[in-house]
Amino acid sequence: NFDYVLINTPLAALYMRLILFFFKKKTIYLVHGYRFHKSEKNLKSFFFFIYEKIYSYITKYYIILNQEDYNLTIKKFKKNKNKILKIPSIGIDYKKLIKINYVKNNNIFNIGVISAYRNNKGYPDLIKIADNIQKKKLNIRFNCYGYDDKNNYLKKIKKLNLKNIILNDYDDQIYNKIKNFDLVCHLSRREGIPISLLETVAIGVPVIAYNIRGNNDIIRNNLNGILIKPYDIHSFELKLINLSQNLKKLKFLRNNCKKSINFLHNKKNISSMINKFIDNVK
Repeated sequence: NFDYVLINTPLAALYMRLILFFFKKKTIYLVHGYRFHKSEKNLKSFFFFIYEKIYSYITKYYIILNQEDYNLTIKKFKKNKNKILKIPSIGIDYKKLIKINYVKNNNIFNIGVISAYRNNKGYPDLIKIADNIQKKKLNIRFNCYGYDDKNNYLKKIKKLNLKNIILNDYDDQIYNKIKNFDLVCHLSRREGIPISLLETVAIGVPVIAYNIRGNNDIIRNNLNGILIKPYDIHSFELKLINLSQNLKKLKFLRNNCKKSINFLHNKKNISSMINKFIDNVK
């Protein structure tokens, strides 16, 4: 009985758009992040691009989270701008986050990692970096928080006898952990808009991440964090170590974090934007 259906990515969007096409219903596709981006060139990415290209012919409206996906939807999928809503994120509790401040709690340089325990979130890279840092006897510790199965990573950590990396379970009070991080490390290889980075920067903690879609919508290089050439683990490690020893630079980045996030990312504002867009679809 619906004229329009709002679809989220990825699996629901694959099946539902096809089903709705045969029922002659119009879809509004909220793209959390296409499963391909310009920094990742392989057969899998090509397949996902072709799939999205074909499905663009049966997709009426798009809601997009980042600039790269927005530009691609216009240029490659030939969608008119009035058929697309670009939102800055899916929304954070901005008013709460902006009141939380960074607190240094010990002498160890405490690096946070907030990502699901998956390979595409960069945990193999992280373990390599942690291993090199331990061999250099640097006073750096990685505290990771996420969901999914972490057993394979725990086995690797045990095999390497790493003492500087801790894999914690998902924590719904992560705000209280972020404020004690000196830096957040984000080695993910594919993003839409990473909410954990928005929350981190809003609290006032800088981020070091790969320069990929989504990350570079939030992080301004050498302003509120550091962006590294995609998948260059060596450069990532060197810059991370440099920041841990350059407290003046770290303080500069920290002072710019809260200034780089504004109320537009607030959940209520995002909801209002989406509701207004849907109200005006034809």
